[in-house]
Amino acid sequence: MKARCDKQSEPPPPDWTPTPEFIATTNVAWLMQRIGVDSYEALHAWSVRNRESYWEAVIERLGIRFRKPPDRGADFSAGIESPRWLPGATLNIVESCFSAPAETPAIIHQAEGGALEIMSIGELMSLTDRVAASLHRRGFQPGDALAILMPMTAEAVAIYLGIIKAGCVVVGIADSFRPREIATRLRIANAVAVFTQDVLLRGGKELPLFANVIEAAAPRAIVLPARDCVALSLRAGDCEWRDFLETDAHFEAVPREPSDAVNILFSSGTTGEPKAIPWTQTTPIKCAADAHFHQTSSPATCSCGRPISAG
Repeated sequence: MKARCDKQSEPPPPDWTPTPEFIATTNVAWLMQRIGVDSYEALHAWSVRNRESYWEAVIERLGIRFRKPPDRGADFSAGIESPRWLPGATLNIVESCFSAPAETPAIIHQAEGGALEIMSIGELMSLTDRVAASLHRRGFQPGDALAILMPMTAEAVAIYLGIIKAGCVVVGIADSFRPREIATRLRIANAVAVFTQDVLLRGGKELPLFANVIEAAAPRAIVLPARDCVALSLRAGDCEWRDFLETDAHFEAVPREPSDAVNILFSSGTTGEPKAIPWTQTTPIKCAADAHFHQTSSPATCSCGRPISAG
């Protein structure tokens, strides 16, 4: 028989409660002041009633860069279920990712068994340009789908951004997937190439990765080394990272329509074939807005003195 508690225990108090002065410095408070409301509930209600005005304010705040500015924030003439975001605009969202000073840390990363390393904004932008220029040199066209099947390294981030900067589309595939799962996703996305690594280093062990790519009958592969050099023989048409990469390059981003895809993700596939989930040039703006207004303090307190960019 369970012992009965006659009195409900009180929940613990918050570890920290922001002061009114601190709340006034937050990004969401800036937006509330901008539109003239005094509560989060009123802000949410306003954003639902005024979708176009909300997104215009967001784009201004985030400093989104356009090649051609939009005619308006959104067009709902076909119904709320079929919006056209940023009609008339052209952009490449990667150009909005590098507004911070070049020496600002962009990625803090660590290889297995290695020391912590820092890649700066300038270094990431340079590597991104080299990836985009290398894709262009090898004949890849805007709209081509290129898969990334590798661990989350600093190079993987630059590859992701470089693919989009070249006007192409990233196909995200988890490095834990087996060949059959890899092949299915490559087929659904019509991928024309794949970035991968020779092996995975996990817990002191070498796990197959490029071998899984081969078994999946993947298209041509660009293979990065887990250590100093690629440890496996490549197929005809594949190339090593060092041979693929331009030594030094500046690449002008390829402008795209707001509705053009930048990334293809997938559902789990537990109830059948995985379903493709496309991200467009506008999806990162939504991600940046959520982070900016719900997690970040006022950019007025930052040393750079500029609004936080979409990146």
